[in-house]
Amino acid sequence: MPGRSPRLIQGIGDDGAVVKAGAGRALVVTTDLLVEGIHFLRELSTPYLLGWKALGVNLSDLAAMGCRPEFYTVNLALPDSVTEPYVRELYRGMKRLGDRHGVVLVGGDLSSSMTGLMVSVTAWGHARRRALVYRHGARPGDLIYVSGDLGGSATGLDALKALGDRRRRQVLRAAERAQPPRGRGRWILEAVTKHLAPQPRVGLGAWLGERGLATSLIDLSDGLSSDLLRICEASGVGARLDEAAIPMAESCRRLSRDPLRDALHGGEDYELLFTVSPSKEHALRRFPGLRFSPLRKIGTIERGRRRIRLRTAEGESLPLKPGGYDHFRAAEPA
Repeated sequence: MPGRSPRLIQGIGDDGAVVKAGAGRALVVTTDLLVEGIHFLRELSTPYLLGWKALGVNLSDLAAMGCRPEFYTVNLALPDSVTEPYVRELYRGMKRLGDRHGVVLVGGDLSSSMTGLMVSVTAWGHARRRALVYRHGARPGDLIYVSGDLGGSATGLDALKALGDRRRRQVLRAAERAQPPRGRGRWILEAVTKHLAPQPRVGLGAWLGERGLATSLIDLSDGLSSDLLRICEASGVGARLDEAAIPMAESCRRLSRDPLRDALHGGEDYELLFTVSPSKEHALRRFPGLRFSPLRKIGTIERGRRRIRLRTAEGESLPLKPGGYDHFRAAEPA
């Protein structure tokens, strides 16, 4: 059961918990657990990339609150098969991403594990209370925007599973080195990198919050259809998406058997989904990172009972059910 405190601003139900931290300031905390066999398979990653992703998903949550991250802790449960060099590489991946965003490791804990490897990261930062953005602020008439392209991560996971062992090792090494994708394997490398080394949109989230542009905000961890529904449920509204406006990653278009499905339901793209009032839409063009993280309008918030409709390219309006990752329904690791 959730607890109560006079200092608590936001508890369970958003991308992070928010606690009062002095005059006009707030502490934002988030945590994620990655479990071997559920969230990842060791043979489909490297310790460096696993470390990067473990921290990245937490930084993405803070970005989805409009908060700049500052610190993190790491808890590991290690089976006998995990060696010391593996653990060092795991931390190296976290440090590389943390250094990019000025985030510092300040502690953690270690335990043995009788099953698989488990990695739990907790991250936090401070922000002005007025700069924070929640899931529950969307209003009818607001425009729905998303950063970047969608579907690449799901395509990358499928590609990893289909590769032979030798080719997979080559692609993983290239992803580790952030090798520019080119040649015949360009789209595979691009998709695999999207899946294993997500780029949390920290700058965008803080920029939206500090300028008061987003009325609601969430990161795309479980899929566009699932995460947009969370905004609708928290805000008591409905939504309409335009199929023709969904930005599909080029790797998704070229490699996926069903690009639209992966873009709508694939999950783990870790882009930001947000709503904005039409009166403030013009200000989005001033985002300094627009060249690297384009912002695209994909729909509109509507009055309704927490449901989403998809307007197809043919002009039909169809109900869109959430089809993203469900931790208690999925049979395969994501």
